[in-house]
Amino acid sequence: MRSSSVSLSRRPLVSGDTSLIEALEAKANAVAAKYAALSSSSSDRVVSRRAYVTNVQGSALFTNVSVGSNNQNFFVDVDTGSAVFWIPVKGCSQCPPSGNFFNTATSSSYSVIDSTTVEEDYGSGAVEGYFASDTTTWAGLTAKSQPILMVTAEDSTMLSEMETEGGDGILGLAYDGGLISPGISSTESTTILANLASQGLLTNSYFCLWFNQSSVITNTKLNDPNGGVISFGTADTTLYTGSFSFVPVVSTPITVSSGTSETITFYWAVDASSVSIGTRALTIPSSLQVIVDSGTTLLALDSSTLSQVVTQLKTVTTVRSTTSGLYVVSCSQVSSLPTFSFTLGSSSFSLSPSDYIVTDDQYCILGMMSLPTGQQSNLWIFGDIFMRKYFTVFDFGNKQVGFAVASDGLTSGNGVALTSSILAAGMSSSASSTASSTKTSDASARNVGVSLLGVAVVLACMLVW
Repeated sequence: MRSSSVSLSRRPLVSGDTSLIEALEAKANAVAAKYAALSSSSSDRVVSRRAYVTNVQGSALFTNVSVGSNNQNFFVDVDTGSAVFWIPVKGCSQCPPSGNFFNTATSSSYSVIDSTTVEEDYGSGAVEGYFASDTTTWAGLTAKSQPILMVTAEDSTMLSEMETEGGDGILGLAYDGGLISPGISSTESTTILANLASQGLLTNSYFCLWFNQSSVITNTKLNDPNGGVISFGTADTTLYTGSFSFVPVVSTPITVSSGTSETITFYWAVDASSVSIGTRALTIPSSLQVIVDSGTTLLALDSSTLSQVVTQLKTVTTVRSTTSGLYVVSCSQVSSLPTFSFTLGSSSFSLSPSDYIVTDDQYCILGMMSLPTGQQSNLWIFGDIFMRKYFTVFDFGNKQVGFAVASDGLTSGNGVALTSSILAAGMSSSASSTASSTKTSDASARNVGVSLLGVAVVLACMLVW
């Protein structure tokens, strides 16, 4: 087995005159646009690679990829909640001028798939362009004829987001080909990992995400190249503790371009049940599902369940709401707040107050939000707050997601090695397996979301998109 690593970078969630509340409100508002389509009605021979991701302003995890026969470099957001890989093309009419642009004329492997202009909508804005294919290299693995949306224009929201974060594009890693824009075939939204697997480069077709809970962002250090790790076909046992609990991926209803509802397997969604806050069992929607999304910052619950959580918190601390529906609690009483527990598949998980409260030097904010108006109440979204606590395996080969307690970035983990036989037996063995909710270290608690030293120092472990 060959293995190597690629790093994820992260940058601060809060910058300039923006407060933590304003930053989280912006991320909460972005969820509505991103999930607008959610309906309201093998072998041990593995080629493995590992990439470090950069902590970008405490709000996103970015990685480096190269495109074309001449290896043109791009800094892109890692997003498990979307499927399209896009970068700006030379001549883009509204893209950050300081960013990287793909020069089609200098790549001999470039080919247009469809010159028709299409639009992709995200929580952080929209882009438009056309589909082409080209050689794409990530973490030492090269995907031939990778479908790429060559972006010719970004709307003002996306432009602002990319300028703030210093990114070039988005690398979509959703479960399966997915949420297709009008007129786009599934081939054109094939993720790079699915493409690598189809070319025999990932015999074990899975990838893992680990977020460095000890990633540090400051006013003068706007990104941290040690923000996390994404690995392909292998799991680093030093980044988690114990064994994995595996949960089957399930289909979710979405609204397609015709306006009708269809049930497809696009998101990394799993069944959920038995939710509680402290000793109080919560009344939750029937047939509850949770989408695991590295591109969402908070936990998004239906309004009724969120209200029950807030009511329970009020028995311990003062709680006030912001204009956008976020909740601020007393920082002096965070340690007294109850544990948030839930079941995914047949395995139990929990988040301590230090996991689900986002802090800076001024505010302590509940890291939960209400689902966007009109979205189905039984389709929750678990973003960075959950994924910081749990090392996550996205296994599209066996159609499942695996979770193990993540190491904190300071202490090495001692996880059970992940083998193809464990993966194959994942769903059956997970029935008797429970991911433990070990207490986070002091460093982890300090870095739950965003912690400012002075006014602008951010200690963040939050992915955004």
